[in-house]
Amino acid sequence: AKEKAEAQAREKSEAIAKEKAEAAAKEKAEAQAREKSEAIAKARAEEEAKEKAEAAAKEKAEAKEKAEAAAKEKAEAEAKEKAEALARKKAEEETQLAEERERWKASEAKRKAEEAAAEAKLAEERERWKASEARKKAEEEEARRAAAAGPSSRDLSAARTAWTSAIKRKVKGNWNQPAERFGMSATARISVRAPGNISRFTLNCNGSPAFCDSLKSAVHSSDPFPSPEFDELYGDTLVITFE
Repeated sequence: AKEKAEAQAREKSEAIAKEKAEAAAKEKAEAQAREKSEAIAKARAEEEAKEKAEAAAKEKAEAKEKAEAAAKEKAEAEAKEKAEALARKKAEEETQLAEERERWKASEAKRKAEEAAAEAKLAEERERWKASEARKKAEEEEARRAAAAGPSSRDLSAARTAWTSAIKRKVKGNWNQPAERFGMSATARISVRAPGNISRFTLNCNGSPAFCDSLKSAVHSSDPFPSPEFDELYGDTLVITFE
């Protein structure tokens, strides 16, 4: 009975030890399973974090690329618009320059035509004056030869000066001068026939049209002129300067 009891005690002890060993093995297996599960979860979390980071990086790169493309497109559009604006401005300036050039050409052509006409008129007046002077001198020479006696050269010169001054005073009295006449002048060549009317008149005027026209009008409105001291002065060309 004692041996039987000891055997049963050993069996019980062995059973307990076996149970403990099985429990320890089971616990170890469960710990290993947990560790493996945790490792798998950690690996999955790391993989998910990696994928998320890669996705975020990819999204950021795509956003950057999109922003760079938009900025490039905007810069190209602005450059194109600027180039078109410059081209339009250049075309407008060239058109304006061409118009101004054409206006200048027309103005130059008109001015040259007017100058040519004025020169032609002046040449005609000069030729008429030369012919008139030649006739006058011939008449004066013939009159001197025909006259047996007459006033001296000194008397005629003094009388001519006085007569010229009298005519100038009368013209200035009838001259409605324009307001703008600073620096303007004119030289009139007048020949008077008896009893005081104009026979020849030319005007070399260095002034505005208003200045020249008003002086011409004053000369003509002063006809008849005062009589000279000597009739021999009729037909002389009197040179009178107006300023």
